[in-house]
Amino acid sequence: MIRIAYVVPVHRDPDQVARMIRRLATPSARFVVHVDRRADPSVRHGIEAGTEALPVAFVEPHRCYWGGFGMVRAALKGIRHLVDEGVEYDYAVLLSGQDYPLRRAREIELFFGDAGGNSYLDAFALPRPDGWGPRGGLDRVQDWHLIRRRALHVRLPRARTLPGELRPYGGGAWWSLARPMVEYIDRFVRENPAATHFFEHVLHPSEVFFQSIVMTSPLAGTIVPESLHYIRWEGDAANPVTLGVTDLDAMLGSGMLFARKFDTTRDHEVLDALDEIASEVSIDV
Repeated sequence: MIRIAYVVPVHRDPDQVARMIRRLATPSARFVVHVDRRADPSVRHGIEAGTEALPVAFVEPHRCYWGGFGMVRAALKGIRHLVDEGVEYDYAVLLSGQDYPLRRAREIELFFGDAGGNSYLDAFALPRPDGWGPRGGLDRVQDWHLIRRRALHVRLPRARTLPGELRPYGGGAWWSLARPMVEYIDRFVRENPAATHFFEHVLHPSEVFFQSIVMTSPLAGTIVPESLHYIRWEGDAANPVTLGVTDLDAMLGSGMLFARKFDTTRDHEVLDALDEIASEVSIDV
């Protein structure tokens, strides 16, 4: 049986997060949660209460700011926990607290069991010819950025270059990585602290950090450039559309394993519908 470890950075909506974890829970699934240090203590308490009987571990919290390195640091803490604690897993999957599965947990395990050890991460070389600004995303990497609270963003054009043999790649923030790739990333970070420091001053590093490391690695040939997420964007918006019941057909017809983002304070019926559909689906095991 394929064992999945879900790494979940969150900052709000403990009931929604706990609900997602319960939907993904199987005897072999494990969960590692990072709660933004800025969040109210009730967020962690609510997740703990809603997942009391499940194998959920919490890593040391830090502050996460939109566009900054906090999201990457949370994912790396999750990875470090898997390695240092000797967690048994075959795949690690990065989800946010506003994600939700489009398939039953067992069906997700079957998908990765048939994946042949491939990893899934949206990735493309920079500069990107279409989108990501006039410099195709290179401004995120080559300029020096400082992201702090209250939307503070300091940017200096310093013509920086990536350290070592890394080349710039970009893509979506969400990934599903086979264990050898996860362990490679952990070793790389331990052995190359200067590279991690470099990415602390990249804009939106969660869309560059992992891509640049894995696509320059000996395991790059195992990457399937797909996040396995259904995400709907409109125009040049900085954030994806919040999904609702009107998106059900598109989500379920996408073939993806997960979707984002959801907000039960705006539409709680969509998760009810996804749960009901999942309970009706029969799969061969």
